[in-house]
Amino acid sequence: MKNLFGDILNYIKRLAASLAVISGAAYGISKVLGYRLNIVFFYCGLVCFIIGCGAVVGKNNNIESYQAQSVSSRTYLEVSRDRLNLSSNFKFLIFMALTGLILMVISRILEG
Repeated sequence: MKNLFGDILNYIKRLAASLAVISGAAYGISKVLGYRLNIVFFYCGLVCFIIGCGAVVGKNNNIESYQAQSVSSRTYLEVSRDRLNLSSNFKFLIFMALTGLILMVISRILEG
């Protein structure tokens, strides 16, 4: 139970750190270019979604070619490692989706 709590706490720390960096960049962009802050936050959230989805889509295209090769030239361990990497891309998608969602919620709060 302690390990799960520690993992969740580390995940929240990483999420907060990435939000702080992205928020600082968004604030700088809005001040330098003169855009409204809520619009910049919304587009930063959208970019986070696109980056997360792009990581999964790019890996899915490669995994099909790996599976075709796995019949003769690759061991079961190598195929398992590739599938594990695919699941890590889904973890990255979830992380980026949460980051994007929080940025969009901040954008909505700044709007009103």
